[in-house]
Amino acid sequence: MSPERLTAKSGGRMLVVVDEHHAAKGVENSFSPDGPPQSITWVAPGGVAPQIAGCETKGVASLDEVGSKPFDDIIYFGATPETIENLNDRIGAHGLFNIVLGGKKIGRDVEISVGRVHYGGIRFTGTASDDAAQGLLAIPATPEVRPGEKALMIGAAGPMGVMHVIRVLCQGVPNVEVIASDFDDERLRSLDAKAEPLAKANSLKYCSINPQKDKNPVEASYVVLMAPVAALVANAVKTSLPKAIINIFAGIPATVKHPIDIDRYIDKGMYFIGTSGSSLDDMKIVLAKVVEGSLDTNVSVAAVSGMAGAIDGIRAVENRTIAGKIIVYPVLHELGLTPLEDLEEKYPSVHAKLRDGHWTKEAEREFLKVARI
Repeated sequence: MSPERLTAKSGGRMLVVVDEHHAAKGVENSFSPDGPPQSITWVAPGGVAPQIAGCETKGVASLDEVGSKPFDDIIYFGATPETIENLNDRIGAHGLFNIVLGGKKIGRDVEISVGRVHYGGIRFTGTASDDAAQGLLAIPATPEVRPGEKALMIGAAGPMGVMHVIRVLCQGVPNVEVIASDFDDERLRSLDAKAEPLAKANSLKYCSINPQKDKNPVEASYVVLMAPVAALVANAVKTSLPKAIINIFAGIPATVKHPIDIDRYIDKGMYFIGTSGSSLDDMKIVLAKVVEGSLDTNVSVAAVSGMAGAIDGIRAVENRTIAGKIIVYPVLHELGLTPLEDLEEKYPSVHAKLRDGHWTKEAEREFLKVARI
């Protein structure tokens, strides 16, 4: 998982906005050890900008004078909701928005770009104090699950949810409790069959819930959202524990905004994360875990197919009819979509090489041999 930026971007573009009667502290203490931003545009009463060594500074009296080019870092000293919503639209890709309340309250939910947390890599942090550097302290040292975490996986029984549950259970982090939440009881049972043995083997707690039946809110310290519903982000802020990390993993469109209780988000030290795509280093880490045996990606496989079944596989994902990943083997041109549970009838020799109902390398070898005939 990508590391979080803990300071202002060295050589970047910063915007500082100061409301009337608000103190402005800690701007220089927010800089990276690698150096200050290249430029700072300072919006304050009177349009006066303090001179800061090593970077260009410009003072203006109004946001109307700033222009439309996005910023890498925005620090806002104030609590006016309309200003926060205005500044939200000025955050550039992978930008960091630091809201410094100075002891005041915003007083209502604020529309922010929840979809761009995942697709644009933007981040929100803040502090109730008047010191911008304090806002950076809410950024977690790692976006990964922490020891003793109570992790809630929303939309856990879908293909991506299964992957996340298995990953956390196999990550080697001690004393983690995983709660898998999904509306589909049949898919939850399928997930339980995969997850419960892993939890037991790694001495971790695991349970699954259907929130349509169990309506008690789960107070979690780590939340992963696999359902692309912006309202779930707002609900996670309302129900999560202090210092919770909220992973907006679902494909909420980048254009989508939603009202969020930023007062609570800042007061409780919460933090949104979300990434789109993996780096080569990420792939190497996963491969190393597979090789050493600490992560079994075969557990998430629910069906196999040749090219003839690839379209059916896409439809199965869209319609939530298969709870897990589908492997497509292009060399098997005529083979249709085949759930693992159907192998016993169609390819008994392949089914015999499954392990506890899970896909294996031995099953794959046999499958590629007999399915070509």
